[in-house]
Amino acid sequence: MASQTGSNMNDVSIACVIVHHRNFPAVLDTVADSIRASIPPEHIVLVDNSESETFTLQLAGSLPEGVTLISTPNRGYGAAANIGIDWALRLPSIPAAILVSSHESRFSATTVSTLLETMRGDPSIGVVGPVFVLPGDPPRVWSTGGSITRFSRRPFHKTQPLLMDTECDWVDGAFSLYRREAISAERFDEFFFMYYEESDLQLRIRARGWKVTTAFAATVEQSTGGAPPYYVGRNAYRFAVRHGSRLRAYTHLAREGSRIAVRGYYPIGRLQAVRAFVKGVRDGHRLQHRA
Repeated sequence: MASQTGSNMNDVSIACVIVHHRNFPAVLDTVADSIRASIPPEHIVLVDNSESETFTLQLAGSLPEGVTLISTPNRGYGAAANIGIDWALRLPSIPAAILVSSHESRFSATTVSTLLETMRGDPSIGVVGPVFVLPGDPPRVWSTGGSITRFSRRPFHKTQPLLMDTECDWVDGAFSLYRREAISAERFDEFFFMYYEESDLQLRIRARGWKVTTAFAATVEQSTGGAPPYYVGRNAYRFAVRHGSRLRAYTHLAREGSRIAVRGYYPIGRLQAVRAFVKGVRDGHRLQHRA
């Protein structure tokens, strides 16, 4: 079971890791929201994996004083988040909680305090996330937490309205608050590059005895375009094998392949989506066996 002592959540310090990839200047709004949420600039790091000298210079000249900028090769969302988490754990005053955010999350000044209050109220919570909504008037809910199908071990978003803080299997990685003790022993698996990485990490954290919870009163606005077919095919096998079995992994792939064949993926045509999925499956098997 997880150790549930250590950080004093009644006098909490928080660090914020923002992962950025070619979303300048919009990412500055996410940085500004973090500061308005009373996170000290010295506790905010922006990890930029744009692999562009232009973006590096633009960010360096635009970030508020005190915010740290780290440029890194693009090895995926989880790899960039890991760099930020390691940075946060080296701060002189080690934070009790670490917020990991994408470069387009928008949130009010009370969102972070609501997540902290939820975590503070239950010492067994290792990860807490908000309700995610799409931009618009009115905003439309696209995630109130994540679940895993029993047999095929497929992650999916729940959208049912919540009336209270609710335990779930995982919360979306676009905006997740991790208790220091829960994240200290785990990191994102950089194999995934993108998609499945937060589900995998949080299931491993849950296996250590921590809870993952959605705070019903916290809301974050963020767009979502769905899962790219290539990365669904590439990552589904590894995820389902790790958290289930090979049989479940093949069931998972069959389910996702059928869904993509029927529904497609809106940025590209249906046939291209199926081809991308099949290529991802082949690459995923090859990389899995090499690993």
